[in-house]
Amino acid sequence: RWLITLAALIAALLAAAVALIVFARKKRAEQKTNALIDPRYGIGNDGYYLNCMETLIPAPLRSIVYVFCIGCDMPSLERRAAEYLRLDCGREEYLACVGRGMFALVCQCGSREAAQQRAEGLIRGLDGYLAGFRAEYAGAFRAGICSLSENPDCSAEAALYNARQGCAHAFRTETPCA
Repeated sequence: RWLITLAALIAALLAAAVALIVFARKKRAEQKTNALIDPRYGIGNDGYYLNCMETLIPAPLRSIVYVFCIGCDMPSLERRAAEYLRLDCGREEYLACVGRGMFALVCQCGSREAAQQRAEGLIRGLDGYLAGFRAEYAGAFRAGICSLSENPDCSAEAALYNARQGCAHAFRTETPCA
């Protein structure tokens, strides 16, 4: 009888150990996923951006990939901008908050002109959306674009840096994007 009790106890302990291992693995996977999400806005963070660029974009598609840096000169508008951009993102686009008032959008466009139109459309849309709250919010955003076809050996960090430089240039020249 004690042998049966011992066997039942061992089986219960094994079942509990298996359940604990499964729970720990799920928790670890959840933490890894949450580490890539900006909790303020529910969109990706800079780690998510890097992960997308390094793992989700296959080499054959790099020639049609563009990195947009969308920046704001009023960081207080960041939350509303994140809301708008999240809703405006397409299925094959990746959005991340990469700094105070800065967003990175990784998208596929067939040409430089298409990328320019997409960026200008985003800025116009943001301007219209934000002007609905206060008229002086219009014009607070600009975009910079980095083409991976023109920079094939560009790392994720370098692409974002180039796009940020374009965004800064757009602010200096008062154009929607550069």
